Amino acid sequence: MLKETSVVTDSTASIPPSLAQEKNIDVVPALITFGNITYRDGVDLEMQKFMEMLKEASVLPTTAAPSPQEFITCYKRHPGGIVSVHAGSAFSALHSVAKTAAKEIGGRVNVVDSGTTTLALGFMVMRAADLAMQGTTPDQILDELENMKGRTTVMAAFDTLEYAKKGGRISYLEAQLGSLIQIKPILEIKDNKIGVIERPRTRNKSLDRIVELTEALGPLEQVGVLHADTPQVAENIAGQIRRFHQGDIMIGNIGPALTIHGGPGIIGVAAVKKQ
Repeated sequence: MLKETSVVTDSTASIPPSLAQEKNIDVVPALITFGNITYRDGVDLEMQKFMEMLKEASVLPTTAAPSPQEFITCYKRHPGGIVSVHAGSAFSALHSVAKTAAKEIGGRVNVVDSGTTTLALGFMVMRAADLAMQGTTPDQILDELENMKGRTTVMAAFDTLEYAKKGGRISYLEAQLGSLIQIKPILEIKDNKIGVIERPRTRNKSLDRIVELTEALGPLEQVGVLHADTPQVAENIAGQIRRFHQGDIMIGNIGPALTIHGGPGIIGVAAVKKQ
């Protein structure tokens, strides 16, 4: 009898721990360093505490992938085939480290570059987990994930550029925005690329536009609204999306990686278009 397929991801997927447990998803935590202290995302440092520390920090924290040994230890917990799905290789070393670890385990570990992050990654991981629980083979799961990649996107609306300045990313933004005065940029993350797609000049317009852009994607298979510490804003965005999407809408944390550069007011929408 073939051993069941297991699904592994990293904490940037923004999957609630209870849901990860329900779907048998093994989550390897990314690392977050404030000063000279390093925490494991979601293990030693929950999002609420992270936000408190971020607001007080004069120098932004950094994120990093754990060592290959962390992945090896994780993979050894699962005797059958493994589908290991991670944040886009253009944004994080997580995929590269997972591949290094997979070589130590052998051919039964399939490492997938999602090309995205946060709940867009999470949607891919949860789909893989659902298929694994149905007895789907690793190859079939890989085919489904490849199909999802082109239909999956994340859009993030910034409320401030102060955190981008602190993190040294402002030169990149300056080149695309021209002027930083009163601009509330909307970024899109897709296919291992990140770019500014809208340049609203007010917070309200930025939030309106992210809803309009979500609707413009067409019929949605899955959608989630993400925030750092503004749950009421996220609920409001979700309420507007319900006008054109009748399915479930996940609401959750956008995660440390995007929050570090977007700041506390960042709002995101992760979506998967219907086929």
